[in-house]
Amino acid sequence: MSRPNEVDPAEELRIRLEELCRNFNVSLDLIPKAVSPEQFVDRVLDEYISRFEEIPGEDVLSLHEGKGGLPQREKLRSLLMFSTQAVLLHENARVYKQLEEAYRELQAKTDELTQANEELRRLNAQYLNMLGFVSHELRSPLVSILGFAELLDEGILGDLTKEQREAVQIIARVSRKLIEMTRNYLDLAKIENGRMPLHRSPVNLESDVIRPLVNELEEQLRGRRMRIERKEGSLEETPDLWADPELMGIVVQNLFSNAIRYGREGTAIRYSVRDEGEQYRITVFNEGEGVRPEQLGSIFGKFVDIPKKETKERGSGLGLYNTRCIVESHGGRIWAESEYGRYFAVHFTLPKGQPEALEDHVHLVEDRAGLNSSAPSRLEQYSALRSER
Repeated sequence: MSRPNEVDPAEELRIRLEELCRNFNVSLDLIPKAVSPEQFVDRVLDEYISRFEEIPGEDVLSLHEGKGGLPQREKLRSLLMFSTQAVLLHENARVYKQLEEAYRELQAKTDELTQANEELRRLNAQYLNMLGFVSHELRSPLVSILGFAELLDEGILGDLTKEQREAVQIIARVSRKLIEMTRNYLDLAKIENGRMPLHRSPVNLESDVIRPLVNELEEQLRGRRMRIERKEGSLEETPDLWADPELMGIVVQNLFSNAIRYGREGTAIRYSVRDEGEQYRITVFNEGEGVRPEQLGSIFGKFVDIPKKETKERGSGLGLYNTRCIVESHGGRIWAESEYGRYFAVHFTLPKGQPEALEDHVHLVEDRAGLNSSAPSRLEQYSALRSER
């Protein structure tokens, strides 16, 4: 038999569950009102008044200390619990309000950026059209200037004094540099406009690309007393290579021209084509000043040009960037190594076979971000270094 002051546990549990359910239902009602401070405060005040009316004349402090009847104590407990929930909901409402205002500001900024991007696209299209037009119009007269300078230098148009010949050679050298710069600008304009098509066909790099270019570059090589040599063991045939011969010509010409420009005068530029199972790796190596380690990671960026130490001569900063665009659009990778003061080498790979997904034009490096990586593994870097030294 229970004593008179003892509380029935089952009854206590029932009353407590009723109050918990009540708090739950009221909280559900408060959640949608939390976004409106006025509605929220009115609803909380109504609930407080209603609950205090259920325990009229009671000493709240005594109830809190466990005195009084069970129903009254549980109602006070429930009221205190409700107070805590109301405070949390009010804080949530404040945070939600701040987030809502921040979202509106962010949306406004996004709209502004969208409009600015549209304007930038329009201006970029105009810039590319003008770049392509100017480069094209400059190229023809520059080729004519170079042609006549070479005729004068070779004595075909008459004998020259030593001073005249030196002046003509300067004209030819500057003309070649300007022609190379306009070619790079034209290539960039085509790539950015999506107008540089990529037509794959079976290609033999040695006979179709490299040897013709070596013959074309004889004049530049002679001017710096340099030569291009094929390394021992380099492949003469590249079966199963599907690439665009014209674009491969741009790649190899950019790398050879870069080696002529930065290589040490009177030295050999060495190249190799090697079979690496599912891909070919092509390397162009030159002795010379090379590139500092902190500069090596950025040399394939757009408009990145490292001036020659002795002359501070600068180029367009587009040759290696355009080269990277072409190589990566073929599904290959490109990277460079250098020991400052000794040598500089560029490696790129080309996959064998005809790929299942064919690119129909050359893509920008930025458009292909995340699709592949141009960074070789440490093992590839080490093996490449050993093969070229």
